[in-house]
Amino acid sequence: MQILDNRSLRFVVFFSFLPLVLLVFSVLSFNDNDINFIEMTSSPVIYDVSGDSSYLSDFIKSKGVGSVFNLAQEGDPYAVYARGVLKFGNISSEVSRNLASAIEDVESSWRLGVVDAGYKLFELYFDGVGVDKNYELALYYLKSSAEFGYLKSQRYLGVAYSGLAGHGLVQENAERAKYWFERAATNGDKLSTKNLAILYYDGAADERDKNMSFEIALSVESKPYGDDMVGLDTLAFFYEKGIGTDINVVQAYKYYDLLSPGSAPDKARLEEKMTPEQIREAIRLSRQWQEEHNIFVPSYYGLEYQEDGSFQ
Repeated sequence: MQILDNRSLRFVVFFSFLPLVLLVFSVLSFNDNDINFIEMTSSPVIYDVSGDSSYLSDFIKSKGVGSVFNLAQEGDPYAVYARGVLKFGNISSEVSRNLASAIEDVESSWRLGVVDAGYKLFELYFDGVGVDKNYELALYYLKSSAEFGYLKSQRYLGVAYSGLAGHGLVQENAERAKYWFERAATNGDKLSTKNLAILYYDGAADERDKNMSFEIALSVESKPYGDDMVGLDTLAFFYEKGIGTDINVVQAYKYYDLLSPGSAPDKARLEEKMTPEQIREAIRLSRQWQEEHNIFVPSYYGLEYQEDGSFQ
């Protein structure tokens, strides 16, 4: 099974050990190079707790570009960050591209305690946008923001340690991947929870690991952040194969039905093992799930995928 990446409410984190944190974040050098990172001089604050960048877009939309710039001028930390992102020139036609000023704002917002800015700085140094590529600095900002609890950074580290992203950033390490996926799952991330279940399944040494994998997969739906469809394929597979649970073709068919039309071959395979009553019950459960989540797939309306790509 494959671990996936997801690159496509304010929460203030107060630390009783803030003086120690600030000491750690003093300007240091890595190895023999004059590579410096930015000192965070204020209490760390996470604004986008969901890790999907919605907070930033909602903030800019609700305030308006002019107000964002005014608030930044007045010293609002998150407005400084938003202004910096706007200056990259790919969000609003009202703001011209100015890389040097954009990076300066993002760095300033990190200094002012905006943890979200750490992920942006990681991207800049990893991709070399407006700065020289520097994997050490990129990893520093990624790990620092992750340690502060930034979900998106935690998720990315899990994927990076799985060897599926950030090539050259870290060495593949299943235990470190598991650690970061667990951190992100605890913070409510559906995708990281699914990936954690897959790690347990791939590394299953006995039935306890398989049971754990199933329990984690089952918990994806209760996590608040991410697409509601995440993890349905994992549950379908586990129920069909009896991984960590008894084989349950009705539940497996239900989840495959929710993944229509791409799951048509899976449904056809299961139908050969099911009675008409079981199929009807699975469809009933699928429709119930769709109504509860206000998400509807073609099968809900009795439509079936045709060879010409249409539904009838």
